Amino acid sequence: MSRELYLSSKTIDYHVRVMSDKLRAPNRVALVSRAYVLEILRTDSWPPRVACETVD
Repeated sequence: MSRELYLSSKTIDYHVRVMSDKLRAPNRVALVSRAYVLEILRTDSWPPRVACETVD
C-alpha cells in the first residue's frame, strides 16, 4: 500500500495506529470491523471505500 500511495511504511503504520487508538481496536482486523460497524467504510464496494458522509 505504501508504494501505491508514495508513502513510507512507517507513515502507514502511524496512521493505522492513530485510527486504531481512536476506534479502540486492538489490531487491523478489529479496526476494519469497527469501521464497517460505524459505517465509516462502505459495504457496497470492494476494495472498501470511505463513505462520503464521514469525510471532513
